[in-house]
Amino acid sequence: MMSVNLNREEFVKEFAKRTLYNYKSYAGQYEQTQFVNSLIGLLVIPKEISYKNRIIKNKQISADLIEELQCGITEHSLNEMEHDEADLNTIMRHVRNAICHGGIEFRGEYPVLHNDPIKIEKILFTDDYGDEFFQIEISTKTLMEVVKQIFAIE
Repeated sequence: MMSVNLNREEFVKEFAKRTLYNYKSYAGQYEQTQFVNSLIGLLVIPKEISYKNRIIKNKQISADLIEELQCGITEHSLNEMEHDEADLNTIMRHVRNAICHGGIEFRGEYPVLHNDPIKIEKILFTDDYGDEFFQIEISTKTLMEVVKQIFAIE
């Protein structure tokens, strides 16, 4: 077997691709929980590896999707920034911080049957650090689409 050294960008894309594959391959009843676990591999690790390269760029996802994310911002203290001024890098940085520091709450529906799992439909991400506060609610469907478009994965 030949050893290959991937550059940072190649590694991040390959790592994200494998993480999404693992998520899609999951066949259990806790799909949304698996997705949240996968966000560590999709948002945290790539950000840490590519901190200086800024792999996440606004141009990589559709304007409609960025607008949908911006509409989910519930509160922030970003120097009087308007919600529609928050770019993808800003939003995903705060989502990443919320994941890393346990600032996540789940929104969903209770199951019809007592033994069925709660269906997680949205996640509230809260990044509260010092003077900076940012909160955004994103549907799991939208978040998955954002991740797919960021890494150009089907």
